[in-house]
Formats: sequence, C-alpha cells, structure tokens
Amino acid sequence: MRGGSERVEEGVRLVKEAVDALTEIRTAAEMAVAKSAEISLAMNEQSVAGTEIATNVERIARMADENSAAAARSQESVSRLEALASDLTALTAGLKVGT
Repeated sequence: MRGGSERVEEGVRLVKEAVDALTEIRTAAEMAVAKSAEISLAMNEQSVAGTEIATNVERIARMADENSAAAARSQESVSRLEALASDLTALTAGLKVGT
C-alpha cells in the first residue's frame, strides 16, 4: 500500500510540474503574440512614414522643376531687358539735352 501511495504522490508531483511547464509555455506564447502585434504595428507605422516620405520627395522634385522653369523664365526676361536697354542706349546716343 505504501508503495502505491508513493507512486501516486510522485504522479501528482509530475502532473504539477507539467502544469507549471505548460503555464510557462502559455505565458511565453502570449508574450510572443504581444511582441508580434507590436512589431506589426511598428511596421505599419514605418510603411505610412515611408509613403509620406515618398510623397514629400515627389513634391520637392516638382517644386525643384517649377523653380528651374521660373529661373529659366527669369533669365529670358533679363536677356530681353538687356536687349531693350541696349536698344534704348543706341536710340538716345544721338540725342542732346538742350540747355
């Protein structure tokens, strides 16, 4: 009888150890799921940020193109003004201011 009782106690102890081990496994699995959710959220945030960065880079590129075109138009205006000033100088060269 005594041998059977000891074996039952040993079985109970082993079951408790198994339950403790399973509890630890469950806790670790829950932590892994939580970390996976955090990683997923961070990846989504990075994706959104990456899209925003790409949009801003495109906008900056458009603005640079617009600035380049405006600079070209300004250069054309300067060239025309220089030509007009030269023509005006030539036209007024022969005039005398009377005293």
